Parts: sequence; C-alpha cells; structure tokens
Amino acid sequence: MKKLVKSLMNINCAALMLINLAGCTFSAHLQNEKPVANQQETQEEQENPQNNQQNDQQEQQNKNDEQPSSVIQENPEKGIVRTVGENQKYTTLSSAIKDAKNGDVIMIDSQTINLGTTETININKSITLKGLENVKIDASQVKVNGDSSIITITAPYVTLDNLEICGLTEKSNNDKNHPCGIRVEAGANNIKIINCKIHDIGYKTYPKGSDPDSHYNGHGIWIGSQKKGGAEINGVYIYNCEIYNLKIGNSESLVLNGNVTNFQIINNYIHDCDNIGIDIIGYEAGNFSSTNRARNGLIKGNIVKNISSKNNYTYKDCCAGGIYVDGGTDVEIQNNLIIDCDIGIEVASEHEGYATNDIRVHNNIIYNSNTNSWAGISMGGAGIENGEATACKIINNTVFCKGNGESGSAFVIQKANDADNIIKNNIFITTKNYEPIEYASEDLDDYDNQTLNQVIDNDEFIVNDKDIKSFEVDEKQGTLKLPSSLKVTAGRGAGDNIF
Repeated sequence: MKKLVKSLMNINCAALMLINLAGCTFSAHLQNEKPVANQQETQEEQENPQNNQQNDQQEQQNKNDEQPSSVIQENPEKGIVRTVGENQKYTTLSSAIKDAKNGDVIMIDSQTINLGTTETININKSITLKGLENVKIDASQVKVNGDSSIITITAPYVTLDNLEICGLTEKSNNDKNHPCGIRVEAGANNIKIINCKIHDIGYKTYPKGSDPDSHYNGHGIWIGSQKKGGAEINGVYIYNCEIYNLKIGNSESLVLNGNVTNFQIINNYIHDCDNIGIDIIGYEAGNFSSTNRARNGLIKGNIVKNISSKNNYTYKDCCAGGIYVDGGTDVEIQNNLIIDCDIGIEVASEHEGYATNDIRVHNNIIYNSNTNSWAGISMGGAGIENGEATACKIINNTVFCKGNGESGSAFVIQKANDADNIIKNNIFITTKNYEPIEYASEDLDDYDNQTLNQVIDNDEFIVNDKDIKSFEVDEKQGTLKLPSSLKVTAGRGAGDNIF
C-alpha cells in the first residue's frame, strides 16, 4: 500500500477553533430553537448594520432552502378538505382515500391507525395526507408478503405531511419478503414527504451466518423506476423527516433508484440503521441505459448518525455508508453532518464499465469516533470488477477519524482513474491507527492507473494522538471544535460554497 508522507503538527489545546456548517438549519427533530447569540455577536450586530442585512439575507436563503422550489410543481387541481377522526364524516383513512378526488387534502385527527394483517395504504390519486397531531400509522400486525409497503404511491402530486409510519417487520426470516415504509413507483412525479417519522421497519432478526448473497431487502423510503422504458419520476422533495431503527439487510434507509430526476433531500435526521443512510443509485436491474440513473439532485443539511452493518449478518464487514452515490450523476452533497458511520460519504459504482460521475461533495463534516469506521470519504469502485468514479469534486470537507480500530482512513481512493477528479482544500484528521489518505489494495490490476490520476491539492493531513480529546462535535449546532493553533488553510471555514 502506498502511503502519503504525514505532516505532524503541534496542537495547542488552550484555544479552540470552530468549524461549522454555515447556512444550515438542521432537522427540527434535533433543534427547534435558534441558538442565543453571545455578547460579542450582539455587539458586532449593533456596530455593523450591514451584517444585519447579510444575516437577514442568509435567513431568507435558509427559508428558501426549506421550500421545494423548482423541483416540485404544485398540483393544478384544487379539491376539498376531508377530515378523518372521531365525530367526523370519515372515521377511517381508507374510506376517505376511497372517496377522495385529485387535489383533495385528507386531514387526520390525532390517533393511531392500526393496520390489519392484510391492510396497506395505496395512493393512486393526486392527494395530500396530513396529520394534524400525533398521527401514527402502525403496521405491526401486517403480514409481509413479497414487496410490502405501508404506503405505496403510484400517482403524481402526492404529499405526505406530519405522519409517523412504523412497525412493518418480516418476522419469519424469509428473505423473499421485503418490508418498506414508503414506496414511490414509476410515474409518480412531484412527490413531497415532509415532517414525517419512519421507524422500526425491516427484519425482526437475521439468522446468524446469513449468506451474503441472500436477498434481505428492507427500506424506510424507496423511490425508483428501473425497468427499461419505465416512466421517469420527476420531482422529489424529502424534508425534515426522521428515519431510524431500521434492520434492512442488503438495502438502504432512504434510496432513489434509477430513472429519478430533480430531487432534494434536505434537513433530515437518519440514525441507528444497519445499512446505508441515503443512497442514490444507477444501473441496477440489468438496465445500463443512461436514464436508469438517479440524477440532478441536492443532499443538504442532513444529520446521518450511527449507520453501521456491524450487526447486520448479511455482511461480513462494516461497510455501511452514511451517504452513498452508486451509479448516480449530477448530485450536490453539501453541509451535511455525518457521525459514526462505517463510511461517511462514498462515491462509487458497483457495475464494471460504468462510472459514477459529476458528484460534488463539499462543506461537510464527517466525525467518526467508533471502532467500526473504515473511511471518512471513499471514492471509486471497491474492486476490479466494479465501476469507477469520474469528474467528482471533493472540496472543503472536514474529516475526523478518532476510532480505536486497527485500520481505517480519513480518505480512501479505490478504483478511480480520472484527472477530472479533484480532492482539494479538505482537512483529514486521524489518530496513529488510521491513515489520513489511503490508496486501494494492490491486488487491483494495473494498480497505479486505477488510483493515482487524481488532483490532490492544498489538503491538510493531521495525525495526532496526544490531544485528540480536544476535538469535539456539537450535533445541534453542526460544529466541530479544533485547536486554533492548527492555522488551517483548508476544509470548512476556509471558504463557503465554491461551485
């Protein structure tokens, strides 16, 4: 393995520098109040009215980020409001959906909706389901049979708002049964999933020693169109949702797969799942057409935490990514906070001869303090039989690997051979057990040409054990404390959005 010369830097813990995710408002599940400005900030605002104007502009920009903007078109049909609840015209959700017309809004009073053993919710009309308060759709009694979802959407202009969706689990260890929280199928354009909780879905247990080639495939949210000639899904907005406690086997917590375009995944909290947090996929189901790739998307302001396949018996290794792009294209990944995932962000392709390309990863903080972490950021295919990563930009990120494992790296280059790959202006921080930067295993054919043709410039590589405890992450504020004496010229804080 080729090793980069490490530059050791003296770290003074007396003063601390704060690297933050500027311009982000994290999920309301974690942060419902604005932080109180300190005395110095207040004084500066009074003395610099121009700052107030700039802050107002930034706040307006944050509000704009919370809107679906151009990725979602509003439903041209305006319907009526139908209310479900006690002493209402509709006492069951199913009856309200049956009567609903395109454009209707179904308001659900506070209640738990317990689905029966064969009952699920199928939405084939352009409607909105909105929970008024504490609305839970509980599928714990539903028997999983093949591809089973609590909610399936096949129509355009559908909104799910303020719903708790939970409980669908495969209890018999049958890997032919695939539980899912929300499933969005081909042709379902202009879909909004906002302010929802999706949790406790997947497989009750895995048999120990499960075959890695088994098909345990569960999902929190699955949005996809993979078949040749399948209809495009255009316009997806997922905002302020919490996804957690999923046991999903070989699959993903939130995935956009295939012919999906114009999407935004913003300000969500995804945590404590045993496989990938967010996945953007292309080239699956034997369809290698250029349209079978999720594309033209933004992943911003999310917190992704505790994503690990350590106890997922369908894997032999800890290899679950917090955010993963596998075959997708034209995706912006910015201002996310990723904590204790096997791989923080992965940009790769699992299909030989096909590349993930034009992925822009910038201004993220990745903080790994557990023993499972294999990489902060990984780029390229995992082996010679995989595809590549091309024309990708990894810029202005801060990656901190503090784990006590025997091996791991802040940044890993695997099968990636492209001069248009740019790794620049990042901070990579590790303990002595970890490499700041690592190249792929040398069993790759034509090793040098598979890994070394990248532009790596102006990055900081820091290896330190003595003062490693001085590095602290604040989830609510989206900040990482570093010793101020580092005098860094890279990473977060050295410049904002440069694209």
